[in-house]
Amino acid sequence: MSPKGHGDDGHVSAARHVAPLAHIVHVGALMFSWYGLGIGLVYVNKFMLSEEQFSFPFITVLVTNLWLWLVMAFLSTFGWFRPPRISWELFKRQAVPTGICTGLDIATANWSLQYLNVTFFTMIRGSIPSFVLTFSMCFGIERIKWPRIGSTLTVCVGIILASMGEMAYHWPGILMC
Repeated sequence: MSPKGHGDDGHVSAARHVAPLAHIVHVGALMFSWYGLGIGLVYVNKFMLSEEQFSFPFITVLVTNLWLWLVMAFLSTFGWFRPPRISWELFKRQAVPTGICTGLDIATANWSLQYLNVTFFTMIRGSIPSFVLTFSMCFGIERIKWPRIGSTLTVCVGIILASMGEMAYHWPGILMC
């Protein structure tokens, strides 16, 4: 057997591409955690911003991100997470604008929960990958590839169909979402 996992006949051996069960369980646990926490956060924000009349979605984002920063600072102190070192110039040019845009995106999405129900909110947010792909192709970041367009539309339509329900909407909520 050659060092790159190729057999004597030149084909890649199947044993090199099989993920161990522990890795599959680890990735599955991370996926369920990500989606579980995301769905939970949407419902908590909806409850706070509409039923409890807490009308400060930007404060919600600030507290959430502060909490995330504290958790990551704790994890990096004990060596469980090491963020990459970047220069101050790169931080100012790339990380700060990305952080500001992400914060505004999350805050306006939370704000829209005051006007929209969760099912309609999920339908709108599920269509975002199609807009990202469209703009990235318009700006020349991505090349037009039909399989990519088809898979993106399949995912977006699947999310919209899975979350179909009551569609009570309010135009300011749609624009903020």
